Amino acid sequence: TTVITKDSVARNPNIVKQYSITSNATITPVINDVVVLVSTSNLYLASPSKIYDGDTGTQTGTVAVTPTGTINVTNLNYYKRYPFYNEIMSFVTPYGKGLDLGVKGKTWYYDVTDFTPLLKGPKRLLMTLGGENQEQMDLDFIFIVGTPPRNIVEFNQLWQGGARLGGVAIGNITNNARFEVLNVPMHANGQSFKMRSTITGHGAQGEFKQNGGAIHHYINVNGGANEFDWQNTIECSTNPVYPQGGTWLYDRQGWCPGLSSLLKEMNLTTYVTPGSTVTIDYNTSNPPVSTGDYRFIVANQLVTYGSPNHSLDACIKEVIKPSSKVAYARTNPICSSPVILVQNTGTVNLTSLDFEYWINSASTKQTFNWTGNLSFMDTLSVHLPVGMLWQSGIQTTNNKFNVEIKKANGVADDYSFNNIYSSPFVVPEWVPDNFSIEFLTNGTLDNSYTLIDDNGNIMGQSNFLAPLTTYTDYFTLNSGCYTLIIDDAVGDGLSWWANTAQGTGFVRLRDNSNNIIKTFQPDFGSRIEYSFTTNGPLSVKKNALDATLKLYPNPTRDKFILEGVELEESQISIINVIGQTISIPSTKKNDTMEFDTSSLTRGVYFITIHKDGSAITKKVIVN
Repeated sequence: TTVITKDSVARNPNIVKQYSITSNATITPVINDVVVLVSTSNLYLASPSKIYDGDTGTQTGTVAVTPTGTINVTNLNYYKRYPFYNEIMSFVTPYGKGLDLGVKGKTWYYDVTDFTPLLKGPKRLLMTLGGENQEQMDLDFIFIVGTPPRNIVEFNQLWQGGARLGGVAIGNITNNARFEVLNVPMHANGQSFKMRSTITGHGAQGEFKQNGGAIHHYINVNGGANEFDWQNTIECSTNPVYPQGGTWLYDRQGWCPGLSSLLKEMNLTTYVTPGSTVTIDYNTSNPPVSTGDYRFIVANQLVTYGSPNHSLDACIKEVIKPSSKVAYARTNPICSSPVILVQNTGTVNLTSLDFEYWINSASTKQTFNWTGNLSFMDTLSVHLPVGMLWQSGIQTTNNKFNVEIKKANGVADDYSFNNIYSSPFVVPEWVPDNFSIEFLTNGTLDNSYTLIDDNGNIMGQSNFLAPLTTYTDYFTLNSGCYTLIIDDAVGDGLSWWANTAQGTGFVRLRDNSNNIIKTFQPDFGSRIEYSFTTNGPLSVKKNALDATLKLYPNPTRDKFILEGVELEESQISIINVIGQTISIPSTKKNDTMEFDTSSLTRGVYFITIHKDGSAITKKVIVN
C-alpha cells in the first residue's frame, strides 16, 4: 500500500563571519598584519519564501520576508610583510660539465664596504636562486681595521631583492607593476649619494643579446629625462675560468657563468639634496621582440656617504699584474711590466705619485714617479717599468710582488695604511730559447698569434692563408721575457662543442728536438696570453713532473684525479703493492686525468709518470 504524506524541510542558515585587521606596521622585526575573527552568526537570507503545490511541486506563490538587518560584504586591506632581501653579491656559478676548479678550487674577492650598516647586529644570511646547489662554496668576511675614505651613513635597497621577486617579466617593469616609482628621503647627513645596480637578463630573449636584441636600462630621478641609460651585455669569451661546459662562451645580459654579475655604479650627488625627498624610478626600454620572454633579476641600491675622511690620500686598490687572483688569470702570470690600480681617496686631486716596488725581500727596490690628474674616488691603472725588478729575489714558490706609495703630490699623504700592497704570484714557465710554434688552424680561419718581448716589440706574427692547415714557425730568442698572444676573432677558440663546423685546431710549442713542451687549451674563447722566460735571471727550469704534480682525493674510494703539466704527453702506469701493472678506465684532459678506481680492491697503489726521460711516483690509497 503506497501512502503519500506531506512534509517540510527547514532551510539551513548561512554561517556569517565578521573579521577585523590588526596592523603590525610598527612591529620589529617585520611580521604580517593579523586577520582577527570578531564574531560568527547563523543568519537566513531575507529573500521571499516560495509556496509550492504539494501534489505537483509547482510553485504557486511567495511569502514576503521582512529583513531584520543588512550585511555589506567588503574587502579588508592587510599587509603581508617579508624580510627584505638585501643583495650583497650576484654571482653565477660556472657551468660544471667538464669543469676543473683544481684541488683548492677558485677564490674571488669583493669589496663590501658599502654594506657596512647592513652587516651590523644579528642577521640571516642566505645563498639563493640555485647556484648554492652546484658547487661547494665557502664565504668569508675579511674585516680590515682602519679608516675608510668616507663613512657609510645609510644603505638602502630600494626594491625587494631578486631572491624574493625572482626574474621579473619586462612587461611588469615597463608598466610599473614591479619596481614602481618610489619616494625616497635623502638622509640629512649625507654628503654624497651613489646608486648600485646589478641586473641579470634571463629567458629565451632576455638572456642573450643575439636572441632578443639590446635592452636599455634607466634610472630616473624626479621625472623628466632619464639621468642614467645603459646596456648590460657582457663578453663571456674572456671569462678567466675556462673551459666550461654548456654555452659559457655566449655574450649575456649582465652575467657570465663563473663571474660576478655586472655592477653599474651611478653618482646621484648632483641630482639630489640632503634632507629632501626625491622620486627614483627604474625602468627599461620596450623589448625589440614584443612577444619575447625577457626576465630580469634586479638589485638597485642607494648608498649614502658622509664627509671625506682624508684630504691628501692615495690608495693602492689592487695589483692586476703580477697576481694569482682568479679575476686576472687571463693575463697572468707575467714577467713584464707590473700593473697596479690606484685610487684617490682624498679630496685633493692627485698630480704625482712616487712608487717603490720589489720582489719578496729583495734589498734593491725599483722606483717610479707618476704624474697626471686624479680626482676624488677616481681610479687609474699605472704601468710600472720593468727595470731590474725580475733580476733578484725570485723563489721557486711563494713569491710576492710588493708595491708602496712613498709620496703623493711630493709629500707623505694623510693615511699610510692603504699605501702598500703585497700580491702573491707564480713564476712564468720556462721555454728554451730555440723553439717552434706549431699551429693547426680551424675551418673558419679566424685565429692568429703574436709573439712580443717585454717592451712590446713584435718578435713574430702568424700568416695563416688556409684553414685546417698546420703551420710551424721557428724562433731563436735572446734571454728574457716574452708573451705569446693567441687570438680568436669570433670568440669560440680553436675548438668548441657548439660549433663543430669550425673543426678542431691546436697550438703547441716544440723544443729544438721536436718534443712537445706546451699544449694550449683549444676551447679558450677569445684570447690566451702566455708569458714565459728563456735563459735569464727569472728562469726557474722545472721538470714538468716536479712537485707541482697533484693527486687528489687521497685516500679515495671511486676515483682519483691527477693534475699536472702536459699529462697527455706522458706515460702513466698504475702498480699494485706486489709490483703488478694494472689497467683501469681513465679520462684525459689537457692538464688532468681522472681514473676510475671503483673496480680496485682496497689497498695501496703507486702511480708512475714518465715523460722526456724523467719519472715521478705518487702513492694513492683506495678505501
